[in-house]
This record gives sequence, C-alpha cells and structure tokens, in this order.
Amino acid sequence: MLAIEFSQRGGGIALRVGDDVRQADLPPGERADAWLMAALDDLFRDAGRLPSDLASVGVSIGPGGFTGLRVSIATAKMLALACGARLAGVPSALVAAGSCPDPGPILVVLAARNETFWADRLVRGEGAWVSSGKPGACAPGAPAIEVLLQGVSLVLADEHCPAPVRDACDAAGLEVRAPTFDPRACLAATDRMVAAGATTPASELLPIYLRPPEAVIPKAVREGRPGVFGL
Repeated sequence: MLAIEFSQRGGGIALRVGDDVRQADLPPGERADAWLMAALDDLFRDAGRLPSDLASVGVSIGPGGFTGLRVSIATAKMLALACGARLAGVPSALVAAGSCPDPGPILVVLAARNETFWADRLVRGEGAWVSSGKPGACAPGAPAIEVLLQGVSLVLADEHCPAPVRDACDAAGLEVRAPTFDPRACLAATDRMVAAGATTPASELLPIYLRPPEAVIPKAVREGRPGVFGL
C-alpha cells in the first residue's frame, strides 16, 4: 500500500509492505514534480518490491496547493491504472487529524485566503476520525464561526487562518495549532478507506479546490480588466 501526501507545502510518500512502513519526505526547497518519481523508485527498490506489486494507492486530495495536488493525484491515478491497484482519495483534513492526539471534536481549517477557508469538523469514530458535518467553504461571519466552534476542543489551522477565526478561538479559549500532514497518516486513512470499500475509479478522482487556481485563470481576469471573459 502506497500513500502520497502533497496537498500542502512539503509532503512525502509512505509505502507499507506487510508490517514494514518506509517513508520519504520532500527535501526543503525541492519541487514535488521533480522529486516524486525518483523517490518512488528508491522507495520500491529499498523495499525489494516493484510498483506492479501495489494493491492499493491513497492520495491526499485537498483542499490545498494547486501544483502539489495536480502532481500527486496524477501520479496516484497513473499507478492505480498501470498496476491494477485500488485507489483512495483521502480528504486532507483527515490527514491533518490523523497526526493529532487530541480526543476531539476538532475543527480543521484549510486553504484560507482572502477571509475564506475550508472547514471540516471531525470527531473520533471507532478508532478513527470522521467528519461530523458537511465540510465545505466558509466565510468568517460571526454566527457561522460560533456554530463551527461549538463543542470543539482544538482548531488545526496554519498561519493563514483568518483573523476573525483566530479572534473567535481566543474568545472561546480554544488553542489554534498548526496542522501536520504526515504521509503515514495518509497511509492509515487509506487503509481504513480501502477496508471499507471507499475507493474511487481513477477516471472519477478529482482534487478538492476551494477556489479556481490562479495558474489556470487568465491574467486579464485576475487583474479584473473590464470586457474580458465577461467581466
């Protein structure tokens, strides 16, 4: 079983063969698209296995960075199709929660920008984190934040967390902790999803994007020039 986590800055891969788990992390300053395939090759060689031995592949699907998600999901699809492996798309909030020892419930805030963010409220199910509501995009209106924080014991959010969310957490006495995105946590979530039959055909697996990636929006549209693409 292989797991790929590149939804945020940094990232890595984890390969499980039997009870042995091997991990490789993206070196600082390295690009995922330049590093990933060589790292996969090294990981399989070290484990004495071939990609064709794969039974399952899991990949963190966001929300997160455009390039990291595009590269990792395309790689996971390619491996699943070429090797006949089952494919699991793991929401990145589950990866963040998987490294959290807090008993919960917790709120995971991702992809914050321009006062909008993705929120997923998670509780511990039978030994694993599960969403307790419907994750999705949010704007930091006070009533919405208060509802999201009700009963929460911890908020996982990076430095881009909107100020109104941090202010509401301070008022409620809640800790805001930076999330981690460990490929081993992605591997554990993949294992649970595969065991539950929650796999996805490669043709149907898509990343979760909170907003259109700037890389695919024409410059004229980003700059808001009138008369361009209907603006």
